[in-house]
Amino acid sequence: MRPHKNRPEIGSLYKTNQGCTVEVLDYTHYSKVLVKFLDDVGHERLVSKKELLNGQVKNPFHPEVRGVGFFGVGPHIGKIGQGSSVSSKEYVHWTSMLTRSYADYYHERFPTYIGCSVDEQWHNYQEFAEWCQWQVGFDNKKSVLDKDLIVQGNKVYSPETCVFLPPELNSLIVTQSKAGKSTPAGVSFQESSQKYIVSCAINGKNKNLGRYKCPEDAFAVYKEFKENLVKEKAEEYRDRIDIRAYTAMLNFKVQENK
Repeated sequence: MRPHKNRPEIGSLYKTNQGCTVEVLDYTHYSKVLVKFLDDVGHERLVSKKELLNGQVKNPFHPEVRGVGFFGVGPHIGKIGQGSSVSSKEYVHWTSMLTRSYADYYHERFPTYIGCSVDEQWHNYQEFAEWCQWQVGFDNKKSVLDKDLIVQGNKVYSPETCVFLPPELNSLIVTQSKAGKSTPAGVSFQESSQKYIVSCAINGKNKNLGRYKCPEDAFAVYKEFKENLVKEKAEEYRDRIDIRAYTAMLNFKVQENK
C-alpha cells in the first residue's frame, strides 16, 4: 500500500470504510478521481479526493445487507428523496426478504424460515427492483411477497417462484401446524369431549367445522373445506393477482403437515 499524498498518485491503493481496496486510475480534479475496486467485479467510478482520503468510497457491489445483498448500479433508488430516511417499496420488500432468509434472530422467532434463501440474481437490489415494476399487485401498498404458493413448500425467493399477494390471500394459503402441535393442520384435540375439533380461519375469524372421533376424519373435513375456499378466493381475486397465482390457487392442496 503506497503512502497517501496530498494528490493521489495514479496506481496508488486506498482502503475504504467497507474494507474494500481501490486503485486510483486517473486524477483530473479534486472532485474527479477515477478509482477501480480490486475485487471480482472490478467496478470503476468517479469519486472526490475527500471521499477517497476518508475511506468514504462506496462499493455498490459490496454485500452489506445480511452478508449477501448489494445495491448494484442502476436506476432504482433505495430512499425516497435526497437525505430521506423513508425507504422505497422495492427496498423494503428486498431487505425484508433478505432478513427472513439470512437473519438468525428472525429464525429464532420464526423457525419456519430456517433454510430459506434468495436467488443469486436477487442479491443485486437493482435486479429485484426492476422485477417488481412488472409484477401484478406490486402497486398495492399492502401486498406481500409470497414464495411458496406457486411451488408449495418452496424455500427459495426467485423470479420464478415469487408473486405479490394481498395479505388476506397470503394468510389464507398458510396451512402449517403450529410448532409442537401433534395434530394435523386445522385440527385440535379437546380434552373435555375427547374429540378432534376442526376450524378454519376466514378473514381473521375462526369458522368451526365440527368435532370428530379421529384426527384423520377431522383433517379430511378441513382439507376439503380449505381447498374449496382457496378456489373460491382465486375466482374472487382473479383480476387482481398474477395468472400464476390464480392457477396455483386452483390447484392448491393442503398437506397433513403433522
